[in-house]
Amino acid sequence: MGCGFAAGRRLVLSTSHTNAAAGAVARLGNLGVAEFLLRDVLRGVPGQESQVMPSGTCGGAGCSGCGGTGVGERRLRA
Repeated sequence: MGCGFAAGRRLVLSTSHTNAAAGAVARLGNLGVAEFLLRDVLRGVPGQESQVMPSGTCGGAGCSGCGGTGVGERRLRA
């Protein structure tokens, strides 16, 4: 559906869960997007990675503030 909108010159923003930005093209192919559509509508795939930070309250040991997971926040890494 999104590729159809993009082919009609509409801006489409989406997310793709892949291990690398280059894997997004293969992932779209796995989802059944025709190769000719990919060439016509795909303009760029930025990559970003999140880094899991330990809880600031317990330092990663687990507490009520982090729900016992030891995980605090996630930060984007460029």
